[in-house]
Amino acid sequence: MKTTTEQPSRKFNLRGLFTMICTTLLSTLSFGRALIPLKKLTLTPPLIKLTVGVASLLTLITAAAFFRGNIEQWSKKSDENKNAERQVNNVFVGKTCEDEFTITATRSYDPNTNKTTYTYQICQTGAKNALSHWGFPIELCPGETQTIEEILAGSVAQTSLDGIDWTSATTIYGKDPSTNPQCTSGDVLKFEESMEDETCRYYRLIVNGSFTLIPISGYIKYGPRCCNFTLENGGCLEEICIPPPATFTGPDNVCPGSTNAYTGPAGNDTYTWTITAGTATIVGSNTNQSVNVMAGPTCGTYTLSLSTTKDDCLSSSSQTFNIVDAAPPVFTGSYADVILGCNPGNPAGSLGSATATDACGAVTVSSSDGGTVTDGCNRSQTRTFTATDGCNNTATTSRTVRWISDDNTPPAFTGSYADVDLGCNPADPAGSLGTATATDACGAVTVTSSDGGVVTDGCNRSQTRTFTATDE
Repeated sequence: MKTTTEQPSRKFNLRGLFTMICTTLLSTLSFGRALIPLKKLTLTPPLIKLTVGVASLLTLITAAAFFRGNIEQWSKKSDENKNAERQVNNVFVGKTCEDEFTITATRSYDPNTNKTTYTYQICQTGAKNALSHWGFPIELCPGETQTIEEILAGSVAQTSLDGIDWTSATTIYGKDPSTNPQCTSGDVLKFEESMEDETCRYYRLIVNGSFTLIPISGYIKYGPRCCNFTLENGGCLEEICIPPPATFTGPDNVCPGSTNAYTGPAGNDTYTWTITAGTATIVGSNTNQSVNVMAGPTCGTYTLSLSTTKDDCLSSSSQTFNIVDAAPPVFTGSYADVILGCNPGNPAGSLGSATATDACGAVTVSSSDGGTVTDGCNRSQTRTFTATDGCNNTATTSRTVRWISDDNTPPAFTGSYADVDLGCNPADPAGSLGTATATDACGAVTVTSSDGGVVTDGCNRSQTRTFTATDE
């Protein structure tokens, strides 16, 4: 319903004066109650009791004379500004600015961020009107300890044309002179973002904490006019839930396959732990303040989440942890060359096996054999061992066996082995038998000797030392 208030242009008589005063008084009471319904107003009938005595009657007569003297000037001013007064005082008291605008409001709360979001959609239902700003009064519920200014101090205001892509918006809390007293009288939260020729626009207010507040009423200012609206299920503002702490502690950069403990905040009523991503498993109960988590067998990540309540208020948090192992495995044991000698029956059987350890858990050891390497009569073969941990860190080592093969050629003596003529009566004939040296194409040679007895032929004597060279 549209109502228009303008200055009267007719002359006043006493009865008209009483009628105007009473009508204005009652209209003011009705106006205040309709436009600002947040505060309850309880009046015990009769609403107004007027007692008019002689003095009061004389006062009213005097006032009437004053009005009569100035009524022509008022009437003239009213005629000159009649159209302007109609526009400025056009007040729409319909439920949603009927025939001009509609507004819808929603509230949502995110326990992960502990933020309450109010989203308002304003649409123009009639002719496109240039909305310049809009707003609503805020009333704190009984018992709320924070002030409105404190609650709004950390708030974020945004606006959008589609409800998806949001940009920053400007809000002001205080009185709005442009609509006072036509549509507002007290402090209001005002969105300064305007609407031009778009049909609908979204406005969003995000406050810290879990709060009520879908306002009961509000106003829209467009051009020189304003209109009021009411919303269903509106109410006062209070923090309905103080989310408990939900952060938790525990190790990061854990070893594959390791079991690690994580601890939530003390003093909450319930705890629920879950693995929401990655490779890990909860070991044991998941409903205590602390939880044990076994990391997956390989490097990667896992996300641990905690949902916790206190006094029926819910909070949740998540953290992602790394499964890492930067150090390679370490081999244990000896990997020195193995010397097998000549013509071993199974050289590869002596290549053996390998063992390794890792700081973060189990190790897999694999091996590969190289071919036989020939160098003359020398032979060798190498087995390479590779140790791999759960994060694919690797270490290598090797063992080599060496032997001599296919040596059918005996050693060859070096030097001179001709008879030694000692002359007559030598003091130590055996001392001149000497030594021998020998070489072999395939390796070292061992030389041994044995002496024969003295042979007598008349005056002639002789003794022989026999040398034997043996290869490997």
